[in-house]
Amino acid sequence: MKKNLSEIKGVLHGWTAQSAKWYDDASEYTGYHEKLAEYFLKYLKHEYSCFEIACGTGNMARALAPHVASYVACDRDPAACDFFIKKLSHDGESDIKVICGDWKEALGNDKYDVITTSFFGAETDDWEIIKNAARHLFIAVVPRERNTGEGNGISSRHSSRIESFEQMKAFFEDGGYRFDAVPLALEFGQPILCTEEAIEYIKYYYRLDDEDAVRFLNMKFMREEDGMLYFPKTKKAGIIAVLTDDAM
Repeated sequence: MKKNLSEIKGVLHGWTAQSAKWYDDASEYTGYHEKLAEYFLKYLKHEYSCFEIACGTGNMARALAPHVASYVACDRDPAACDFFIKKLSHDGESDIKVICGDWKEALGNDKYDVITTSFFGAETDDWEIIKNAARHLFIAVVPRERNTGEGNGISSRHSSRIESFEQMKAFFEDGGYRFDAVPLALEFGQPILCTEEAIEYIKYYYRLDDEDAVRFLNMKFMREEDGMLYFPKTKKAGIIAVLTDDAM
């Protein structure tokens, strides 16, 4: 019996040089992180210092850093950090400090005006640490739905502790915090140069065999006018911005 491919979800099975490039290509092609950054800018000031937890390949950091005084980005994945550092070097950017390691150790007893994160998944568990480190604001991008993937990958490994948009809202409402909660739906599709690369992409994220990968390609991918393949996807997320100046 053929596998039902209509509702299957992809999973990031770990950062590699290739998966990092795919992610970066999607960000640049759709403008996802630039659009996301626009929602952050209403809260940020040029004199602010920022610390980002779980920065991944640094797309959010690169979009926000030009708008603040200093930016520190931390992730424990060496492949993600390596891609991030090489990207900064290639683009001639040097005003972002990248730390590869545990964010709690990197943060230490330091304080920043803003602590931020995107699809991190342990904000409420570590809230006391985050709250005490953020002078003014904590800003998180969180999924609108709790289940973010299938199979044995990064998303499913974290699924037991990834907090959804509604769960985060309830946490801060119950705590009596002042916060904004903005639901978002932004395009974050994947551009692919050729059929062979598309099959590689599908096999990586969806763990399909050759036959199902071809079926998935024919079902889900579009052929652009320039011959490029495009896999349209909408990322449903939300921004939670919490004031920590008067945090209890």
